[in-house]
Amino acid sequence: MLPETGSNGIEVYIEHSSGLSIGVLEPYTISRGEVHPEPLEGFTAQRLIG
Repeated sequence: MLPETGSNGIEVYIEHSSGLSIGVLEPYTISRGEVHPEPLEGFTAQRLIG
């Protein structure tokens, strides 16, 4: 469960070689045994690589 949205989802961090990291949420629902993805949600941007 994703605390930001209160739904099921996957949290992914995408890092660019210049150092910017963006956290992305991929929420989804499961209905009748099928996964239904929701739109991606960007929620953070920070410099991780120096």
